[in-house]
Amino acid sequence: MRRTVILLVVIGVAVASGSWDLGAVAGARPRRCNGTAALCARTFDHVVLAGTHNAMLTPQAGFAAPEQGWSIREQLDAGIRALLLDVYQGTPNGDQVCTDPTPLKVAQLTRQLGEEAVDQLIAARNARCPPADGPTSGLFLCHSFCEQGAVPLEDGLRTIRTFLEHNPNDVVALILQDYAEAGDIGHAFEGAHLANQALVHSPGSRWPTLKRMITSGTRLVVFSEHQGGTPRWLLPAFDEMQDTPFTFSTVAQFSCAPNRGPADAPLLLVNHWLSGPDAAAMLPIVNGREQLLARVQRCEAERGMTPDIIAVDHAEVGDVIAVVHELNRRGPARRASSR
Repeated sequence: MRRTVILLVVIGVAVASGSWDLGAVAGARPRRCNGTAALCARTFDHVVLAGTHNAMLTPQAGFAAPEQGWSIREQLDAGIRALLLDVYQGTPNGDQVCTDPTPLKVAQLTRQLGEEAVDQLIAARNARCPPADGPTSGLFLCHSFCEQGAVPLEDGLRTIRTFLEHNPNDVVALILQDYAEAGDIGHAFEGAHLANQALVHSPGSRWPTLKRMITSGTRLVVFSEHQGGTPRWLLPAFDEMQDTPFTFSTVAQFSCAPNRGPADAPLLLVNHWLSGPDAAAMLPIVNGREQLLARVQRCEAERGMTPDIIAVDHAEVGDVIAVVHELNRRGPARRASSR
């Protein structure tokens, strides 16, 4: 009897700490990582994730020109495991949020519009909005300008935290197009109780397996497009990732040409959406199985690696989630050479 009690206590502690593989217990269901047992033994860079471009642009969040039909929670529930999100600093002003001209946002606009146009924008903003970076300023999920729609970043992060709590065997990645200070982003993750779940990964080191990420409780991988390194879990995206171009107006223009990131980066992001007036009408084709697999095969041939993230608009249309499951069952065809 004493041995039985001790054994039960040991098992209970092991399960609670995440160090016990429930699949090893007789009669228990085998562990499934991101829905599939076979993925548990694969490192993060050998797994394909279905992703959503501008994941925050949803009608449920009040955006007038949504690029996803599902809310962020609905995206995650459906099988999306990589969210591309834009993070801005803004100041509430009545029923709107004014975009704060942070150095990163000003630099982006200057590249696009020139200094004179940016000076005019900032002057117009300051004439009708509270001072930037004031006591009511905060971080928001916006696109282009927060005046066109804004969701508090912590609201989005709490949604992600709730999903992770309810799905303890799933790994999720975030790619932040960040126009706010890294320290402020870190505080938002801490406020949402997500910072302790974010993976710390040194560029150039071997990625952990999904099983290891799950058992260690670090199931969130956070990439920053413009910053990274502080906090340590805010990973510089285009040190560890390479991607494709992302501005296409027709299917015929889809390309796997190198865009951002070094050629030996272990992760490949395929940006798979159209811009322009025909984008909505073309969604069933763009997000269809035939077109998705053709793009994957082309990128494998040209880049020598299977995509790790396939990001689309309106993931509720077409087959991106089913295609990702198919690719994961098949396994990576080829990979870039190790660093």
